[in-house]
Amino acid sequence: MNVYPLDLGATEAQQVTLATLPTLPAVLKIFFGFLSDNVPLYGYRRKCYMAIGWFASTLSMVALMLSSDLTMERTVAKVPGGTTRVDLVPPEDAPSVSLLGLCFLLFGTGLWFADVIGDSIVVR
Repeated sequence: MNVYPLDLGATEAQQVTLATLPTLPAVLKIFFGFLSDNVPLYGYRRKCYMAIGWFASTLSMVALMLSSDLTMERTVAKVPGGTTRVDLVPPEDAPSVSLLGLCFLLFGTGLWFADVIGDSIVVR
């Protein structure tokens, strides 16, 4: 998660933001717990919420995988002096930094949501 934004040409500030986004929803853990305790879905207080959290995390990564080409293209350039240099360049349809950030945020939200529900099942 930390290397690919560098290949996309993200600035240092964008790289730090992208690394922080998955952990940002951790501050909402208390609200996730209150929600699951007080608003049961289909008669269940935990299982549906855990499924929603894992579904959101999975959906974000599948959307990232299907919406863009995540491979790197190899280019060979000749450098003066007779040597060659191999560069890895992202393809034209590589994800934007903002799409990457949105997917990371959704992934983190689902992950922390499922984590809170798993913790509550253990405590119960």
